[in-house]
Order: sequence, then C-alpha cells, then structure tokens
Amino acid sequence: MAKKTGKAMDTAERVMSRAKETEEWVNSQPKVMFMIPLGKGESAGSKHPVMINGYRTTVPKGTMIEIPRPIADILSARFSVNSSDKEIGKKAGSREALS
Repeated sequence: MAKKTGKAMDTAERVMSRAKETEEWVNSQPKVMFMIPLGKGESAGSKHPVMINGYRTTVPKGTMIEIPRPIADILSARFSVNSSDKEIGKKAGSREALS
C-alpha cells in the first residue's frame, strides 16, 4: 500500500479530524430511547450503520436502546419511526422532559 503524501494526506487528516469532532459532538447531545424495527426475515442482533460527516456507528435493531438525539433523528427519517419524547436523564413531568 502506497504511503499518502502531500495533498492526499492533508485531505485524509481533515476527514479524520472532522469525523472525530462529529463523534464528540454527537455523543455530547441529549440521549433518547429508540428502537429500529426488525425487517422481514431479520433476526435479533441485526444492526444498521449510521454515518455523519465521516463518523460511523452501528445501531442494533429490534431492541429499545439509548442513543444520541442526532442519530435518532437520522434513523427516524430513514425508518419512519419516532424516538421517545422524553430525553434520558430528565425528570418525568419537568418542562425539559415535556418539550
């Protein structure tokens, strides 16, 4: 494998830097409960990949899990499902949990 030099290296470094920044931002966002339904013929343990600005993660299907809101927003649009209305860590009935 050829070693990257010059412009190609700068581009790769920028992409990796952007992916790391995105990962940190995504993981700092409020968490919500979310479940991706299993597709026809899929078994428990199936996963769905999500990529944002070079940051890649996978989300298990068929299980209610806690994920960052930006990931839930992408998956909600893709699978036409909603995340829970309440953010994790907010007291039930508080203004923050109800908004």
